[in-house]
Amino acid sequence: MNDNAKLIAGLQAAWTREIAGAKTYRALARHARSQQQREVLNRLAEAEERHAQTWDARLRELGSAPPKDERRKTGRAMRSVFYLAQGCGGKDEG
Repeated sequence: MNDNAKLIAGLQAAWTREIAGAKTYRALARHARSQQQREVLNRLAEAEERHAQTWDARLRELGSAPPKDERRKTGRAMRSVFYLAQGCGGKDEG
């Protein structure tokens, strides 16, 4: 793998982590007990999305793009977050 390919792979991984982080914060915000918690978590999600936009722009400069299969990679992690949120003071489902 040449240096450019390594850089692209690293940026794609960073983009995926930022998107996963944003999704996690948004999911936690939906289950937060207070408005203040929701606002903080949504601001964190927005910051992660801005970071992802930075990596997206750099990838496009390099003639690449973010990975298309990101949703599949984060699905299991999101289910774990929902489970933990319920046990740590999140809203009850149902």
